[in-house]
Amino acid sequence: MNHALLILSDAHLRSADEVMVDFLDQMRQKTTHLIVLGDFFEYLAGSNRYSLRIYSEILRALARWPRIDYLEGNHDFDLVPASMAVPGLRVHPKRLRMNLAGLRVGLMHGDRCHPQDWGTSALRAILQSTGLRWLRDRILPDEGVHRFAMAFAQLSRRSTWPGRQNERSIVLDEARAWQRNEALDLVMFGHTHQAHLEAGPRGVLLNPGPATPGGSYAWVQEGQVLLRRFPSGETIKSISVEKNINRSPQNTG
Repeated sequence: MNHALLILSDAHLRSADEVMVDFLDQMRQKTTHLIVLGDFFEYLAGSNRYSLRIYSEILRALARWPRIDYLEGNHDFDLVPASMAVPGLRVHPKRLRMNLAGLRVGLMHGDRCHPQDWGTSALRAILQSTGLRWLRDRILPDEGVHRFAMAFAQLSRRSTWPGRQNERSIVLDEARAWQRNEALDLVMFGHTHQAHLEAGPRGVLLNPGPATPGGSYAWVQEGQVLLRRFPSGETIKSISVEKNINRSPQNTG
């Protein structure tokens, strides 16, 4: 797998972040393909002009990337690439499969995996309902919506929101099941803020962890998946994808 990938998740940026801008510009010299697994921003939904101004420096850094595959999370959704002014951006509202250098790769955020997480599920359904979208994007003041959403994000954290306490195991089980059922060589996911790199019976599972100082990110090249410290780049763990692919008949399509 010679196609180099930078994978980020769960940065939860609250404003223009110099560390992230510098990191994106440095990594762009090494690869042209960035994959974001959701919750890159603390709040960005629709075409909120106030949010776009808050994140303008980050968006300019993203715009310098030729290709970005962006999985929407539960903090960044209903994204409008034209409003974001990021030409290379491809937004994916839900999980998807893609072929990368001959590997079957599955991408998901992970926020819709927990069957008992009625709080997040209900909140997402309300926020993306036709009526609330109309209010959010046409009636309510952009700054007020942004400030309310940022404050509400603090209340819905994993430690306090109903049904979120054991998300890590639920999301990991869902990733394993998806890999098994769809014969995926590599499954990438985020949401839990806990880095994970595992060689399973069918292939490799990856959570790059939170892209925050002291957190982590992932780098994939030449068949190797590497977890690295953010932003310094020290390798935490590495696994060969190609050595851990189950080449059984159902996995050759």
